[in-house]
Amino acid sequence: AWFQPERQYNPVTLPNKSTAYVDLGKLSTIANSLGELSAEAWVRLDATNNLPTVLNFTDGSNKNEIILGFQSNSTIPQLIVYNASGKQIGSLVASYALSIGHWSHLAFSVDSSRNASLYVDGNLAASGVLSEMVASKSRATNFVGRSAAATDSNNGYFHGAIHDLRVWNTSRTAAQIQASL
Repeated sequence: AWFQPERQYNPVTLPNKSTAYVDLGKLSTIANSLGELSAEAWVRLDATNNLPTVLNFTDGSNKNEIILGFQSNSTIPQLIVYNASGKQIGSLVASYALSIGHWSHLAFSVDSSRNASLYVDGNLAASGVLSEMVASKSRATNFVGRSAAATDSNNGYFHGAIHDLRVWNTSRTAAQIQASL
């Protein structure tokens, strides 16, 4: 079955060396009661910095946090998930880097069995099992293009463009992710 996204956002360009981002405000829920969630976006990374972040959902510093972005000072996609006490419960890292200035489709999905998958251009780039279920709760701090831990333009901000961001409170299959390319 095809699911409509819980939220869908318009394109945003985040200039290099800036602290531009989108604040989504408080979201009532990201994951459903089974701990399922998915998100996807077309991204163009124009410059690297410390923790370039595409999407960050959190209660606060590393609390119930979900981060989709890139490893620090690189173009390697990653997904990091933390629990309510700030303990990392999962980290997925692609085995390859993306090209600066090139559009790529990033997606992730977490199912009710805690299986997490990271996709690049519709292909599985990394997978693993989270040590705990993702909490089904509201999150007060939710950003596009910024880490909750961002301090300046070289630390935690995304420099590039993000298009067609979609968030679901259900787990999407690889076929569903590929169909949205």
